[in-house]
Amino acid sequence: MSRSDALEVFAAAYTRRMPEDEAPTIEGEQRDAEIRQLFDFADRRGRSPVALRVFHPTVESCGYEAPGSVVEIVIDDMPFLIDSVTSRLGALGCTIVRHYHPVVGTTRDASGALVAMGPGRDADHRESIQHYELAETLTPEESSDLEAKLLTTLNEVSSAVRDFEPMRFAVRRMAHYVFEDAAAFDKADVEEAVAFLEWLLDDNFILLGYREYEIADSGSGPVITAVPDSGYGILSDGSRSRFAEPVPLASLPSGLRDRYEHGRQLVISKTNSQSTIHREARMDYVGVRRANADGTPKGEARLVGLFTSKAYMEASSTIPILRRKLSTILAEEDLLPGSHDYKVISQIFESFPKDELFSISYEDLKKSL
Repeated sequence: MSRSDALEVFAAAYTRRMPEDEAPTIEGEQRDAEIRQLFDFADRRGRSPVALRVFHPTVESCGYEAPGSVVEIVIDDMPFLIDSVTSRLGALGCTIVRHYHPVVGTTRDASGALVAMGPGRDADHRESIQHYELAETLTPEESSDLEAKLLTTLNEVSSAVRDFEPMRFAVRRMAHYVFEDAAAFDKADVEEAVAFLEWLLDDNFILLGYREYEIADSGSGPVITAVPDSGYGILSDGSRSRFAEPVPLASLPSGLRDRYEHGRQLVISKTNSQSTIHREARMDYVGVRRANADGTPKGEARLVGLFTSKAYMEASSTIPILRRKLSTILAEEDLLPGSHDYKVISQIFESFPKDELFSISYEDLKKSL
């Protein structure tokens, strides 16, 4: 395929979903220059995992102009790219006034140069080529900072997508740990924990990261350490863990130490870290506490991610862990199914945000109903 033919394919993909009310503002030579500039940038990606730039185009420098700075990205196509980038830009205070992100099929030679481009739908290899125009004109320092932050986001998206299947397997391993350590916990809790982990895999949780931790006696007291090479996704780099080197349990905040030593087998809460993948929000944390038969702690398997919209739409009374909280309260209050008070308590329970229901203790929940 000639370069002009590849450019023609790209131009068609780029303009295919262009809104009619935008066309007059980018017709003619400037639109063609914009497309050529982005095509050339995609070509220069070569074999790099991602090509990313933030710049302010002018007619003199690029053949076209934009109201503010422009962000352009070229990366292998994968889930979560567009919503992660747009969410990150918004969180960083950037206003997107116009954006295009065609997915095209590409063929590159050994050096990484583009030799062919075609429709993305049935291609063996697809690339996402993204163009965002911002309302703001950034300084060179601001542009460099934005590039660095977007690159972090894209690297995290890549790691989470790369390790999707290993993380699904890790969730099943968490269920195995639940059974393996069952002697140290209540039988009903064990069954619900396994059911909940299986529920997560039914499109109810976006898997972002996983890592395991070991608790062992150091001779001067128990210490916790991240298990080498146990991490996936955004937790794949064990050297970044606060537990990369052994940390005495006695040095941890009392609440965290108590969770490791005396907590429930399954812990569901919010992390203090924001997700930069899919949507900007505090990540959800699911931990399986590991313990010996005598109750002494031996570690933790930790999963971080985000509950999906499907999970939030589901009735709380049908979700493992939550359903047990509700059924326990209804039984203790001796409420008969179908009775007025049974319906009232069930309705109040369903009105609670699921994030609160997951993290609230049974005792505190009972007081609130």
